[in-house]
Amino acid sequence: MTTTATALTLNDIREAHPVFFSPSSMRFWGSRVIDSTARPFQDGLLFITSEHNFDRSARLYTIRFANLDTIEEIGEFQEWDTLANAKRALRCFYADATN
Repeated sequence: MTTTATALTLNDIREAHPVFFSPSSMRFWGSRVIDSTARPFQDGLLFITSEHNFDRSARLYTIRFANLDTIEEIGEFQEWDTLANAKRALRCFYADATN
């Protein structure tokens, strides 16, 4: 995989996917976007979200790729138990994919 420069921002992604980022969806999942993790990748962005687990006893983290057409998980939904671990995994994924 190679990366290309892109002008997309998280706001562009939010506008392209209004249901995913709607207040009701975000509230249902207890979801938060970690804006500071967004980085250009291919024709979109990589970023991290956090969500409550299903019994709301923990906050878990998901690495995502989004462009104007889709939002996908990189790895598993709620795969990471801490933000630090998710950030480390995102950096490793990005480095592997761009080398």
